[in-house]
Amino acid sequence: MIGGDPREYGVCHACGAPDAPVKCPCLAAHYCDRTCQKKDHSAHKDRCTTWLVKDIARKGEEIELMKEKKSKSSSVCDVMKKEEELAEQHRSVGNLVRGAVQALHYPMAEKHYQKALKIHRRLAQRDKSTNTGIQEFFSILTLEDLGQLYKFWNRWDDALEVFQEALESLRRNMRSHGSNPASLDSLAGILLSQGNIYNRQYNSQGRGPDKAKCLAAKALVEEALAIHRTASLQTDEFSLEFGPSTQNHYPLMLLELGSIYTSLELFDKARPTLKEALDLLSRRFGKESVETVTCHTYMTNLCHLHTMALVTSMSQGSACHAGMLQSSACALGSRVLVEGLTSKPEYNGLEGCVFKTVKDSRIGVCLDEGNRKMSLNLVNVRPLLATAPLLVTVEQRKELYKQIQDLTTERIASCKEGLRIQLKMKGVKHLNTAIAYDNLGQSYLMTYRLAETREAVDMHKKADRIMHRIAGDDDPYLREFAQHLHKARLHCDQFEKAGVLSAMPCWRPPTSRHCDREAMAALFQEIQRAGVNTATHCSGLQHRGSSCPRISSEAMQQGLRLYGLFKFTSSSPDPVDVTAFVALACDELQKMKLEANCDSAPVL
Repeated sequence: MIGGDPREYGVCHACGAPDAPVKCPCLAAHYCDRTCQKKDHSAHKDRCTTWLVKDIARKGEEIELMKEKKSKSSSVCDVMKKEEELAEQHRSVGNLVRGAVQALHYPMAEKHYQKALKIHRRLAQRDKSTNTGIQEFFSILTLEDLGQLYKFWNRWDDALEVFQEALESLRRNMRSHGSNPASLDSLAGILLSQGNIYNRQYNSQGRGPDKAKCLAAKALVEEALAIHRTASLQTDEFSLEFGPSTQNHYPLMLLELGSIYTSLELFDKARPTLKEALDLLSRRFGKESVETVTCHTYMTNLCHLHTMALVTSMSQGSACHAGMLQSSACALGSRVLVEGLTSKPEYNGLEGCVFKTVKDSRIGVCLDEGNRKMSLNLVNVRPLLATAPLLVTVEQRKELYKQIQDLTTERIASCKEGLRIQLKMKGVKHLNTAIAYDNLGQSYLMTYRLAETREAVDMHKKADRIMHRIAGDDDPYLREFAQHLHKARLHCDQFEKAGVLSAMPCWRPPTSRHCDREAMAALFQEIQRAGVNTATHCSGLQHRGSSCPRISSEAMQQGLRLYGLFKFTSSSPDPVDVTAFVALACDELQKMKLEANCDSAPVL
């Protein structure tokens, strides 16, 4: 097995019949029978790794025979031409095997790339006499392919080393022979690949406090975009046309930059960038293509991360006064702004991440600029939210909740479109279709509504069913999808309990009446401790010799609205104790549950 995915059901490459039983040894093509396979041989052989590997062996023998014929001076040029063809064939096999996205065969692709690189470097030494730089450029293209292989292989350090070598060689070649649209396009492609690796490394680390890699990725891809625009101006100046590779690079750069902006939580920049990429990719490849599906996936991830950032903001903006929010600056990985420094004013206005917890009213902050680490007093840092300033007003929180709902709707719509395209391109019995069903199921699950949770169970069932058809029991996707299905069923079972619904879908999970009472009692204590309009203990309101804590009606109204009960209004100006607070709050939650889930089962 060299190429293709054995889990795919094949369509005959000759006549287009579905579920063709005969497979080429490369597993990249399927046929009804040997007759169809023979008809397609001339078209398929250039993409058949089995045939290409055999042809490489034949070409190698032919070159060795040609080297023995030294009597004709023209034979040297003939040998070089054949060696060029051999190197390109090695590179083609490497690209085909890499394109199969099966790590099992990556060593084979690596071997072919290294052989191609060895031949091109040998030819480049001979090419120095003519000083064209063509063979050196071919070796750079091979290094790019090898770097892409290491990237798919998750050998990121090796990939960065190879891309850096390609970058240095290309810049040396451009200094010697000048730049042209092709070399500028290659330069932009290398920078794009380096940026992609830094971004993937940052995300694989859980998007932690060290954003240096992601910031480096942003700088690289933005440089790549600038170089692409320079190449575009050159093509206009000389009335040239971009080749397909160059035309594809620009939307892919936008796609990667949108992903990096998303990782940095620069959502206002990420959204228009991804939308521009989607528009370009749709025009270039059509609205139903692999590239547009990738863009929909990136947009789905943007909606998810933006929603999570907003939910975090809502959690930080509690019922307490703004002073309590100072504690949000203490969390590891939280973003802060340095301000009010007198001894080192040059650091005021810089942003960074918390890397050390509070000690003696101080925290450790790693600045984005220069990666400098500082120990700062809490009064000299201000928490930064990626989406908005600290939210302490009801109107701000209402607007934020609306954004969460809109983003959840947009995420579901994007997942639906991705699934529709996958079904049309790949059909039902395909891994990518199963992934699309799983993504849609998870999006439905995050609504915290009964109807959508039932839809989530159905989506996860379909994903699980597809994986059982095309994969073995030890397949990691199968195990992951089974876990998602189990989680969705648990969420669905939760709704079967009396009174369990979400009062604030897309934000707060469903709760029972008992959980509501506990949460409201805790909220009362939080408001009382924070001293938000806390009423003094009233004379005569003593319980067994101890004071009975109460809060003012204004504090209750403000606290519950900040919690999310936006329509709550105090019916009496009198202070309330915890019992009255919990009863009133739970009644309001009950009303909200009925309103928010009017299309679902009634609350009992």
